[in-house]
Amino acid sequence: MASPTTDKGFMDLSMQCPGDSDFPREVYNDLRCPICLEFFKHPIILPCSHVLCRSPCTEHLFDFNFIRCPVCRENCYISGGIGSLPRVIALESIIEKYRTERRKAIKCASKGSKSLITPAVFGGGGGGGGGRSEGIGGGGTGEAAETGIHAVSSSGACSHDGNSGFAAENSETEQRKSSPVSSRCSEDSMCFPATITVARADDISQTPRNNLQSLSHEPLANRSSLLSISSTPRHFESLDTSLLDVTFDSVTSCPRHGLGSSLYCQVCERCVCDVCGDADHVTAHETNTLDEASLQVKSGLVRNVDKMVDSQMKVMDSLQQQRQHQKDMEQHFNRKREDIDMQCDSLLAEVEHKRGVFLADLDQEERMRHGEIDDVIEVFEKILAASQSLTQYTTELCEKDSATVLQVSPALNDQILGSMLDCEACQVQPDDLHPDFTQGKVVDLRKEQCLLRDICYLNPPGAPNLDLARCARNHNSVALFLVPHRGSDVVDTYVIRYCSEDQKNLGIEETVTFQNGHSDHLSSGGQGIASLSYVALLDNLSTATTYLFCTTAANRAGHSPNSEVVQCVTLTHSDSVVPAPVILTAMCKTYTSSIRVFTPSPHDVAPEQSISHFLLYRSRNRKSLWRSVALCGRAEHRLFGLEPETLYEFVVMATNPGGECQLSERVVLETEKCS
Repeated sequence: MASPTTDKGFMDLSMQCPGDSDFPREVYNDLRCPICLEFFKHPIILPCSHVLCRSPCTEHLFDFNFIRCPVCRENCYISGGIGSLPRVIALESIIEKYRTERRKAIKCASKGSKSLITPAVFGGGGGGGGGRSEGIGGGGTGEAAETGIHAVSSSGACSHDGNSGFAAENSETEQRKSSPVSSRCSEDSMCFPATITVARADDISQTPRNNLQSLSHEPLANRSSLLSISSTPRHFESLDTSLLDVTFDSVTSCPRHGLGSSLYCQVCERCVCDVCGDADHVTAHETNTLDEASLQVKSGLVRNVDKMVDSQMKVMDSLQQQRQHQKDMEQHFNRKREDIDMQCDSLLAEVEHKRGVFLADLDQEERMRHGEIDDVIEVFEKILAASQSLTQYTTELCEKDSATVLQVSPALNDQILGSMLDCEACQVQPDDLHPDFTQGKVVDLRKEQCLLRDICYLNPPGAPNLDLARCARNHNSVALFLVPHRGSDVVDTYVIRYCSEDQKNLGIEETVTFQNGHSDHLSSGGQGIASLSYVALLDNLSTATTYLFCTTAANRAGHSPNSEVVQCVTLTHSDSVVPAPVILTAMCKTYTSSIRVFTPSPHDVAPEQSISHFLLYRSRNRKSLWRSVALCGRAEHRLFGLEPETLYEFVVMATNPGGECQLSERVVLETEKCS
């Protein structure tokens, strides 16, 4: 009985065997894991009701108490791990019964049948004679004849055109009815028997004449299942697997004359006897002995099987590459998940830190207000106690004799009046009972919530812009002022490419990379972050040379477009009219989170010279852009928000409206250690 055929793509041919009719293809597919395409091993059921193998399929998909079902793509949360998922005992029992019945069917089939070498024709053939039967491959003038592959009929009769009258139509009809296989294949199909045994040339030569019995093993057994992919070749889509369970009868005698078949017609591709070859057969047809014809057919089969094995090796290599690509993709997505978790955790940590700052400030304010009210209550209690004591003493004095009352009353009246004034002073107005102690301590995070709702994947930054009005140069350095990016852009690095005119002609280009200090929340006393600018200092340049500069910004999402090309000419030693500024290190002062820098240069120039001074600073631990702060005529400036125990570099730059500048010597200062 023919086994069910697959509709499209590859299938696990090793699972097909005679006797599988009780288990249709739909049931067979339900018994296989959707990942490994093999029978379920320790099946467990997911929360989405789909079933997978516990090991290794489910273990490879399980990550951080979550598992993504490969069938429905649903993320399932598993609190107790894989061990908490229930096993499907009934499904294991069904699979075991199926295997038992399959082994019985294979055992019965191996006892009651004989496996013969039956050549198969791949890809269909050309047209044949008008009276010949429809064999498994087509005519001898097609591709089969060219590759040395021929079709052998199960009856051994050779069919000719209508004039020969060699094979009767009724006989052919009975043979087709009794044949266990369908004798028609489409042009796009690849038909082959289930028990093909491929032998080499040295084994073929030892095969006895008229005895084509072969080894009865399955050449496609124990093959690993292949996943059906969208790029399946067209000739595999109509693969007829019903021929895999067929056993052909041996061809021994001519049905017309009853003699043993000893010849093979190359044109008709049929076995004939000596009488057919001498009398009835067309003399123009070329015939060969069965050994010679069989050797040709087998040689063609061996060559094609070798080619097929090479193709299989290519498929195996491609399959291995796809599996490795799948593993790499899973690792890549896992790294992305870890990165997203880390970013969200850091954001939540910042929110929790801010929550702690706000609550700690409220606690401190509450303690301070409590102390003030406790002091007032203590004073009120003392005044009240003194007034009550004075009232009791006055009452007792009135019961004394007249002389005592007259003697004590003047001083007592003064005390009573003073106590009355104290009591009047202790009275509180109703408006003072509910003061707004938390005025100015309102937290409104609606803006931040909008920012959180707008969180999306990181995009490459926009093209950086250079502030040409503030860029300056001297004899060997150029200072490029960068305009800060808009708030939505995240910049990790700035890449500045530059070259001279001579280098441009030679195709030489210099590249300098600066780290962006956007995460350093530095501020200056009395000035906000917006007043700070980024400066890229490029030194060790040639004197009186024309340079071209171009800048790009980058982050983990990619690079920005190039900025506009800026041309700058360095000065000679005699061209600069700007006096060089200095920093007095002895007068500088360092603190835990701030540094005070002193320079007398702003006071050493006349106002009519129009010379501006900028303080440039950056952390010495990394090569980042310089932060600039305008000194505005001040001799000293204090920078706040610095990190403790960190080295910082400082430079004072003096510029004039003509774009000429001079730089001071670099000074390194270190903030103090936290107490």
